[in-house]
Formats: sequence, structure tokens, C-alpha cells
Amino acid sequence: MGRYHYGFPLVVRKLLKEYSLDKFLQRRTKNNGLAYSLIDIVCLLVCEMPLDQASKLSNYKNQGYYLGLSKTGLHQIYRTLDHL
Repeated sequence: MGRYHYGFPLVVRKLLKEYSLDKFLQRRTKNNGLAYSLIDIVCLLVCEMPLDQASKLSNYKNQGYYLGLSKTGLHQIYRTLDHL
């Protein structure tokens, strides 16, 4: 049985909602016609920061440890940085 993180995504999503950043990211996703969720990727990047400040490739490889986040491709992580 592996080690999974389920609390981090919940806290980050709550903070995004508290500061209305979730609505901002949803508008950016819709206005740019993106086929992936900016919220999930931003949540992944924020969750990874305190645990392991590594490369985006490392973030991509570690995304399976977070419950509640959809799987995304490496190119989508880099494209998200362009949209922010």
C-alpha cells in the first residue's frame, strides 16, 4: 500500500475558493478554450511546493500521490504556466 496525500488538495481548493481564485481559473480555462483544468494543475503545483520543490517533471511524476486531482500530461503543466 502506497502513501497518498488527500488533505493537501482539499486545503488548497478551499483556499482557492476563499479568495475567488477558483472562479478566476475557471474563466481562464473557458476563455482560452482549454481542454484541461487549470484548477487541478495549480492545485498540484501548490501541493508539491512544501513537500518537494523540484522540477515540473517531478511534479508530473508525483501527481499519482494526490487523491482528488485529475491526471494531466507534462505538456499541460507547462502550458498552465504560460496561462498564468
